[in-house]
Amino acid sequence: TLIKVAIDYYSKTDDLAMKAKVFTYAALVYQSMRDKETAVEYFNKALEAIPEDSVGLKANIYSYLLNAINIDKADNETINALNKFKDYAWKADNIYLVAEACVQQGLNNLYNNSIEDAIKCYKESLSLLENEEWGDGLRFASLNKLAHCYALKNDNEIALNYAKEADKYVSSI
Repeated sequence: TLIKVAIDYYSKTDDLAMKAKVFTYAALVYQSMRDKETAVEYFNKALEAIPEDSVGLKANIYSYLLNAINIDKADNETINALNKFKDYAWKADNIYLVAEACVQQGLNNLYNNSIEDAIKCYKESLSLLENEEWGDGLRFASLNKLAHCYALKNDNEIALNYAKEADKYVSSI
């Protein structure tokens, strides 16, 4: 295929930016084909090819990587990717990506029955977005997941309040 030709060509060059792009595109292709192992392999190759000071690009690729791996696991691979995603998002001074990392961490905590930790993550995401004009999708996700967390705790009044707040953002996402 064409992507394999690009991989072969750019793997032999010193053009780190193109190498990282090709590896990322390859990972996305394999992910769309539901070949998780190969997708993860190429996301990791992309991360290795990117210079350490390209923090925004690293944050984005960690976001892609988290979509490829099982976010519901509390294994080292997932936890490491979550932490690095958030770290690079902070270094890139990208509040949206930091808020997204918080939502991803919340999901991981929720899937692993750490409801209180999940609540903290979703509230952190909302706090980060508080003064931003954008981010309605993440606001909705955070509020919706907070409603879910409080429902799991049988605190239905708080759950209903968060669900009503989330409903305000449905039309804007």
